[in-house]
Amino acid sequence: MKAPHRHLLLSLATLCTVAALTGCATGQSGLSDISTNSNIDSGDGNDIVAINKRADALLKQGFVEEAQKLYHEAIALLDEKLGEDYYSKIDTLAEETRTSLDSVDGEARCRRLIAIDADMSIPGGADLAQDLALYSQLMREHKQLAQADELAKLSERCKLPGEATSAHNADICSALKLDPPSEDDLIIHPVLHVGAGHPFDKAKIDDTTFIKLSGYVMPSGAYQGRWIQYFFASERAAAEEFCVQARGRTKKQVERLGGRPIYQAGRVDCWNFGGAGDEVWVYCFGGNSVFARLAFAGDRCTASEIVGEADCSKYLVWRPKKLESSTLGKPMFMVFEEQGPPSYIVSDRDAESLDSNPLGYEIIGYQTGPSNHTELTFLYGICVKAQSCNNETPNLRP
Repeated sequence: MKAPHRHLLLSLATLCTVAALTGCATGQSGLSDISTNSNIDSGDGNDIVAINKRADALLKQGFVEEAQKLYHEAIALLDEKLGEDYYSKIDTLAEETRTSLDSVDGEARCRRLIAIDADMSIPGGADLAQDLALYSQLMREHKQLAQADELAKLSERCKLPGEATSAHNADICSALKLDPPSEDDLIIHPVLHVGAGHPFDKAKIDDTTFIKLSGYVMPSGAYQGRWIQYFFASERAAAEEFCVQARGRTKKQVERLGGRPIYQAGRVDCWNFGGAGDEVWVYCFGGNSVFARLAFAGDRCTASEIVGEADCSKYLVWRPKKLESSTLGKPMFMVFEEQGPPSYIVSDRDAESLDSNPLGYEIIGYQTGPSNHTELTFLYGICVKAQSCNNETPNLRP
């Protein structure tokens, strides 16, 4: 009997670095004693701690954008230290188990894999069902037919709607007398600190969680399909909690809670959200790009909610078109007034293709989605070009 293949979702993440994290390049007083340029690489984790401490100090002084940039730098460094294989290690174990089922440790691998997937309790139960089927095959090859039949029944039960629950999975582990997975076998969200497949835990967040989650980019070594399975529920729940906490707060307090939004330029014409005269802000949370929208009446947040899939699609079309159609021919100060501050400024003045005159070309960018941005080119302070870009990391000014 051929071993069942574990289903892998192999669409690699191509989200670009979220440009909004850097903010504008204008200097601010009070930053001279706290550098936002880390340049630390001790290799032992102390570099991450040091960056976070600097970010904490900046946040305490009220420099939210600068702090957010450093928090994301620390998280990116953590993902780098974890390695490209961290988020795929369970799939790697599954493949190794399938291809070495007849080895001396074949049974131990099967039991370890079942314990891991049972702990994650991913809806649908496909992985756990495959693990149990694999173990059943091994028992059948070793003539332990009664146990093989029981494992096959458990595998089929996992496929039934509503059966892949943490309680049901715990019963399986108890029946098979499995040890819980070790820390090395767990995959932990770098911001929310919950395990893959586990629910959002409000007790594990602090006053920096939403700032870190806002604009967080899924690690390049993670499979997008797996990230959705592992963390969509927890990231969405965290975004919902942000919406709850944002209501009733002032604009400054909301920025302190979640950092700068990707949109804060009045109404969103493609939505029916907020009252007449309200200002709408848009946030994008986590590697799953969960959108949240807030409405402000004056300085106070009066409404907040997660953006549904249909409205997300509308926004991702509307925002770049709005920038492209309403900025050409306008001076930079007017663009700032109408569109809000840019997400980043491109340092291209020294490029051969551009005028080296400091009063010549200037390129600014607005983040329009999780991996999208629109760049506006100004010549002597007047917008002469608007171009939308996808999945590209802009040349950001330090």
